[in-house]
Amino acid sequence: MAAWGAANRRVLDRWLGPLVSLALVLPLAGTVAWVSWREECWDVPTEIQALADDPQAAVDYLVPGADSASGSGDASGVDSRVAALLSPEHWTTCQGPAGPDLLGSILLAATTGQTAAERSGPAVPHTLPMSVVVHETVMVLGAERPRAANLLPWRDPGPQVPPGLEPYLATMLAAYVRDVNDGAGDFYAPQELPDEAGPALTHPDTGEWRPVFRYDNDSRRPLQRLLGRITVDPVAYATLHDAFRAHYADYLDRLTVDGDGVLRDPEDRAPALTSYNRFRELTYGTTALAQLRALHVRDGRIEDVDAFDETVLESSRGVFRTGARAGTGADTPEPPLTGDVARRAPDSSVAETGILDGRQHLLGVLAHWAEEHGLSESDLLALNAALEEGYFNAVHAARSDYAYF
Repeated sequence: MAAWGAANRRVLDRWLGPLVSLALVLPLAGTVAWVSWREECWDVPTEIQALADDPQAAVDYLVPGADSASGSGDASGVDSRVAALLSPEHWTTCQGPAGPDLLGSILLAATTGQTAAERSGPAVPHTLPMSVVVHETVMVLGAERPRAANLLPWRDPGPQVPPGLEPYLATMLAAYVRDVNDGAGDFYAPQELPDEAGPALTHPDTGEWRPVFRYDNDSRRPLQRLLGRITVDPVAYATLHDAFRAHYADYLDRLTVDGDGVLRDPEDRAPALTSYNRFRELTYGTTALAQLRALHVRDGRIEDVDAFDETVLESSRGVFRTGARAGTGADTPEPPLTGDVARRAPDSSVAETGILDGRQHLLGVLAHWAEEHGLSESDLLALNAALEEGYFNAVHAARSDYAYF
């Protein structure tokens, strides 16, 4: 018995030491590997870094084979190019601009057709390649997160958008504010878009290309998820909030009164209470932002709501009201390029309170326009009712649309 015990002790002694050593080494090795992985960076090729200052090269790179000058071409392969550029391996650069700053600058060059310095002037018409890059960026960064059931218990899927990229994405989306506004709600598809809409179509008024965010091309939900992910950043929130309000003011500026005294919108439709009333659609973006802010506060993504609101107001360009453009259908102002809508000059500073209250602000701007144009009380009452209906329906839809992102 004693011999058996001694033999087993020798076996135990032989294996116990290595096992203990292994138990001590494995956590250290794992830590070193984790630190090494965290410290990996992207050694940016010179030709990629140069894309930020060369819009033509940027869109040509992201949409291979397209003729970006004419606005046409084959968009095949753009999804893989955009996805590769925005991959997490590129979020941290070894030198030069930070990953989000470089990626954001390249996206803005490719989607606006302008460098940072040029974007202080008039916009350029959106081409098909530019619009397709916007669409694919939304599809990549607005993709559904991996389900928790598919992950190891201790593994976090991580952010879908690298911190610091949010303001760039907001600026990109603001340049396409008409299209983003429609996709932000879209519980009724805009009439001018055919059912077989692809990633992009031409705009009926301006002739420029526009990305399409619709159920039928599976891009509406990615857009809504992306809006949810970037609006935790107050600067991004302010950029989109400005754009949606400028879009609303632009629409009001192009309302006219015909020879029979009938109020008509830029599409020559009387803005009455109809299923596809444009007043209803104009509330989508503003309503989505209000709902997202409430969700971010509720779920703890915005910890200090006062500080968030203060930064939003400080980052906002101002209040967008309407110009005195009363007239008949014969002199309806031409619709500006979509990129110019968000660049509209503000009419006053944000010293005026209430711009974060979407409903009150929309009604207030409408009242200001009605007073400028001498609109009758009965006509204003009908427009107020249309706006109210659109806003509250949009709120109801947003509660489910933006619950998860």
